[in-house]
Amino acid sequence: MGRDPSAPMPTFYGAGWLNGVNILKCNDDPTRQWPVEKVPQLEALWEGAKQEAVDRELIPSIPKAKVLFPIALQGERALKLLQRQNPGVLESEEKPLMEASCYMAHDRPAPQDELGSLVTEAGPKNHQLIISTDSNAHQNVWGSPDIKVC
Repeated sequence: MGRDPSAPMPTFYGAGWLNGVNILKCNDDPTRQWPVEKVPQLEALWEGAKQEAVDRELIPSIPKAKVLFPIALQGERALKLLQRQNPGVLESEEKPLMEASCYMAHDRPAPQDELGSLVTEAGPKNHQLIISTDSNAHQNVWGSPDIKVC
């Protein structure tokens, strides 16, 4: 590591991600100082990328929102709401609607086979298909492990 052999070895007791930021949990002050010294020396991952080691308190938090829908939408009312919010998607009541949900974990490949089989099944049957996904998992299929798509 290019340090004096008698210098304390950096030791971490955990690591993780928070809002697209890599968090290192340092055991002591010399360990905390090590990334502060080394990160600026790292080569940028892409042009214009900025890498910086900062204290956890300086990482901005992402505002969170909670929405409560106090009533359940049934049948005709739900269909009208979907049509209003998605013009052109549900143009014909004669075409059955297939709805699917897909969880895309960050530590597994994207379930492209499963999604492909849904499209393959819906097409010949002339079904409309809506796929919703929880991609709050930094999935690489979006082009970067630190992008969240909703």
